[in-house]
This record gives sequence, C-alpha cells and structure tokens, in this order.
Amino acid sequence: VWRRKYVLWLAMVWQVLGFSLLWLGDGLFMMVLAQSIVGVGVSLYSGTNRALLYDSLQERGKAAAYTKHSGALHTWGMVGGAVSALVGGFFYEAQPHLPAMFTVISVVVAGCVALLLVEPNRHKQEVQKNPFADMVSVMKYTLHGHKEVACLILFMTSVFVTTNLMFWLHQRYWVDGGISESMFGVLMAVGMGINAIGAGFAHRIESKLRFVHMVVAIALLPFVAYGVAVLVPHWLGIFA
Repeated sequence: VWRRKYVLWLAMVWQVLGFSLLWLGDGLFMMVLAQSIVGVGVSLYSGTNRALLYDSLQERGKAAAYTKHSGALHTWGMVGGAVSALVGGFFYEAQPHLPAMFTVISVVVAGCVALLLVEPNRHKQEVQKNPFADMVSVMKYTLHGHKEVACLILFMTSVFVTTNLMFWLHQRYWVDGGISESMFGVLMAVGMGINAIGAGFAHRIESKLRFVHMVVAIALLPFVAYGVAVLVPHWLGIFA
C-alpha cells in the first residue's frame, strides 16, 4: 500500500517514541507502555527490510543470492548488537539511562538513512482489497489444502516464542549465578557474536544439509541448550 522505505521510517519514529519513554519514564506502567510502543516499531520493519532486500536483488537479476545477502544482513545486525551490548553494559553501570539515550540517537540516524534508500520496483501483485482481507485470504490459503505452509508457520512461531521467552530470562539467570552487572553486556556480546558467525555461514550450511535436517536441528538445539542450563550449575549453564 505504501512505499517500504517510508514504512521503515515510520518504524523508526515509533522506536524513537518508545525508547524516549524508556529513557525518561519511571515505574512498571511506563516501562510496559514503552516496550509496547517499541513493539509497534518492530512490527513495522520486521519483514519490510527483507522484502526491500529481495526486490532489490531481483531487480538486478540476483534473487538467487538472497540467502547469502540475508545472512550477511543478519550477521552485521548481530555484530552491531554485540558492540552495542558491550558498550551498553558499561553505560548502564555508569548511568542506567545512558543506553536508552544513545539508542534514541542511533534510531534517529537509522530513520534518516531509511529515507535515503532507493525503492526497487514491485515484483508481486499489489494489495487488492485491504490488509485485513488479505490476512484472512492468507490464513484460508494456509489452513485449507496447504498443510506444509501451515506447519512451517506453526514451527517458526513456536521457535520464535521459545527463544524470545528465554531471552528475557537471561539477566535473572545471571543474577542468580552471582554474575556482576558489568559483565551482562559482555555475555550478551558473546552470544550475539556466535549468532553472527552462524548467520554468516547459513547459506553454506543450507547448501550441504537437507531441509528436514535443518528444521530438526533448529527445533532441538534450543531445548538441549535450555535443558543443560537447568541441570548444571549456573556458571556452567551460562555457556549453554
């Protein structure tokens, strides 16, 4: 319906509002409100950036290289996240509001960059009715006669929920293990660094493994890691 670079810009606006509230607000209600506003921004750029990348490559006749470039996109995102976590940990120790303040600044810069992007031509049919009607149409397609698509959606949803649920438990786990707050950023940076390495090799792994093997690995690895974290002492569980 709208040009995607403007959707990315609008996502950054919501992010600025949310992180500003996180920076300046106080109390549980304000924190929940801030995270909800940030969530709106996340929903706007989630998928939009990938669609922009895919159509840009397709316009140049390089759609087959999407997995490689998507992995690179994720890799550099994780590298940026690792650096941010490392620096943010020290900022937080000095003054808890500093990470939120610098996040607002970085998101403003990202919004300006979004406006400079060159919008590729659309290679798929435009919206015919309205977003809600399209959502219903997609759900009907998924649930009736296309079980493989429905299973894939349910699978990715379960993986996403599981990994994100544990993401919010990390800091509590570290606190119970007697880890100093000054180390939180370091631990987060290490985790994101490992994630970045995996994303960088994703397209190579995909070319060597069958799809079903990758799906099984994605499903099992989180449960194995979390199971180890539960069964072993905290200091060892951190590595899991």
